[in-house]
Amino acid sequence: MKKRIALHIISLIVVFLLSACSSQKVADPIVLPELGDLTSISVVSGDITATSIDKQWMADFMTILTDMESTSQSSINDVPNVEGYITINLNCSDGSVKTVFFYEKNGKEYVEQPYQGIYMPVSELGEKITELLESLDS
Repeated sequence: MKKRIALHIISLIVVFLLSACSSQKVADPIVLPELGDLTSISVVSGDITATSIDKQWMADFMTILTDMESTSQSSINDVPNVEGYITINLNCSDGSVKTVFFYEKNGKEYVEQPYQGIYMPVSELGEKITELLESLDS
């Protein structure tokens, strides 16, 4: 009988420890405007600003933004605490602007929405940003 009680206690301790280890908080979902509300998307890198009003380009861009993986990191600043971030402004028809930031840290790409969360995008996001910035050269 004592062995059975000891086994139950050990089982409860193991379950408690396993559940405590896996309770990692993830960032809140990113808050983005509806595609139909967008008038343009602007990307600011240093002193260079590129803007797209192309509906298909914006749809592709927003698809990438909505398909990001949440991290366990929270955003506690107005701007990322890294150098070389890129500002992405999602300009809406009502005059409002949703801003997110794209940056690389320790070889990984991130998108940060101030006070909302930090997310890991697919690599195509960096390619779309580069595509828009390079469109200024043509």
